[in-house]
Amino acid sequence: MPENENELTSMEELMEQTGAGTSGDLDVSGTSNVPYDEELDAPIIGQQYLATFKDLKDYEDTLEERTSSVVSGVHFNTEREMQTWISRGYEKITVAEQNALVNGGVRRKSDGAIVDRPPVIVPLQSRIDRLLNQIDSYTAERITSGFISEVTSGPNPGSAKFDSSKEDQNTFNMLYAASKSPDFETSEYSGVIPCRGYRVIDGGFEPEKEVFYLDAANMQKLMDNLARHTGESKLRGWALQSQAKAATAETIDAVEQAIWEAIGYDPTPEPEPEE
Repeated sequence: MPENENELTSMEELMEQTGAGTSGDLDVSGTSNVPYDEELDAPIIGQQYLATFKDLKDYEDTLEERTSSVVSGVHFNTEREMQTWISRGYEKITVAEQNALVNGGVRRKSDGAIVDRPPVIVPLQSRIDRLLNQIDSYTAERITSGFISEVTSGPNPGSAKFDSSKEDQNTFNMLYAASKSPDFETSEYSGVIPCRGYRVIDGGFEPEKEVFYLDAANMQKLMDNLARHTGESKLRGWALQSQAKAATAETIDAVEQAIWEAIGYDPTPEPEPEE
């Protein structure tokens, strides 16, 4: 067998050289539907299946990807035509073997049999670690997703959703410290701190932010609500972590499903983009 695929004559070239044809989806030249070889006064061999193989590692020893190039439904007029393909690295395979390869089967090195690809078994700890990483991401996103605080001071009181990214948290901490200053009432803030948020309305929030004016008491309330929001998010994450860490080989499937539903994760792979 050639050491690499580049040494193989292309399928189209072999088709042209041998006069063989296919009944598959291949668009090749030299298709022959002659049922009888008049030159040799002999019937055609009929439908044959061939394949080339790369990376014949035993599937029991590795989970690395194994690939094969399958030529389906090739018709030969003579034994010589078939031998031309075989001399270039192709092997005859049965219909069942061809179907197995098309459906993702692998060739086992130990005995050359073409078998179904074994299921990939992910170790339990790897599945738990994946869940823990997903929970960490979920918790971080929940903390930074914003929180609600009621504002009773200023000209436009009401409840609002305020941002809670790390930058926002640092800003609120700085403003809170200013509100605790003894000269807060006479400082540049004049006793109120402007903060932008989305006003809470029936069924959600206003689409645009507006400025709310928080006095010291409302600034304290905002920080309490931010702390509560952060704490609740962490508690939820810790509970999910405990659930994941307690999973066993018998319960991991159910635990995965429950946690994915809790964090809103969809394990369904996204469809590949059309070329």
